[in-house]
Amino acid sequence: MDQQQATEFIIQELGRRRSHNEIIREICEQTGWPWKSAVFCAAQSSTPKPDRGPPSPLPIMLGIGSIIGGG
Repeated sequence: MDQQQATEFIIQELGRRRSHNEIIREICEQTGWPWKSAVFCAAQSSTPKPDRGPPSPLPIMLGIGSIIGGG
């Protein structure tokens, strides 16, 4: 089991509502990784990734308004 397979396994098992410790124990058994490495992998897998959409025009408008208002 490599990193990608471990990530897929974690996501699948979290969907089944298994506890983190059970998932980590199973990853350690299947990969031979130390507990800390499996915990790190599980933490990265279960953390939602931010959706990178187009940049918001609001900060640009506020910046321009600050420059004009400060001048």
